[in-house]
Amino acid sequence: MTPTNGRQADRLPETAAEGRTPSTPWHRKLLCVLFAIICFEIGVYLVLAPWGDSWKSNYFATLRFSFLDGIQGADWWRKIWASPYFRGAISGIGMVNIYISICEIFRLRRFAAGAD
Repeated sequence: MTPTNGRQADRLPETAAEGRTPSTPWHRKLLCVLFAIICFEIGVYLVLAPWGDSWKSNYFATLRFSFLDGIQGADWWRKIWASPYFRGAISGIGMVNIYISICEIFRLRRFAAGAD
């Protein structure tokens, strides 16, 4: 090792010195693929589910807060749940999940391209 500007130069790994990038282990690639698939499925569900017929009849739509029974306007949760703004927010979270899955696929392609 030769000194550079008063400091010792870092030794590069042999694969980087030869011009190749280190390969990624197969289990990291598999986890990346599984993560992308799960994010995509969750995203599609969150985009489509709020606009379906079952949205108004699931457990959370009929949830009652017993400590608010005597208060006027205690059905605030059902109003929020049925609101198109709330449904749009849930769909927006689904779009973020789809975007994350697409980014993961492109990241995986970059790893695959570096292995050649």
